[in-house]
Amino acid sequence: HMYTHTYTHVHTCAHKQTCTHMCTHVHIPIYTRVHTQSHTCTKSHTITHSQSHNHTHQNHTITHTYIQSHTHNHTHSQNHTRNHTHNHRITHRITHTHNHTITITQSHRITHSHTYNHTITYNHTNATTHTQSHT
Repeated sequence: HMYTHTYTHVHTCAHKQTCTHMCTHVHIPIYTRVHTQSHTCTKSHTITHSQSHNHTHQNHTITHTYIQSHTHNHTHSQNHTRNHTHNHRITHRITHTHNHTITITQSHRITHSHTYNHTITYNHTNATTHTQSHT
């Protein structure tokens, strides 16, 4: 803090004269202090990412067409043989219905860890100023 101190000094000089000295001291304190503050902080966060994909595949129609041939042998009572060839066109329509549901789940877990040091240094200067006045 700042304060003013005033005092009066009275003394007798050699030639019988009284002299008065008035001294005023003004103290202005300016502090010098070194303060170091340091802390270490570790911060971590975890990110979990899940991704799901559904794939549906359905309703297939497959058509097969083929020709089937077979031979008939007919025997008549007149003792002669007649050969018949028949061509049959047979169409097969096969319908397949597939319901495929594929679920793909991907999970990513990412952990970040941050560590940092923080240092604060304070400098304070302490001094005293004297002001003296003579009267």
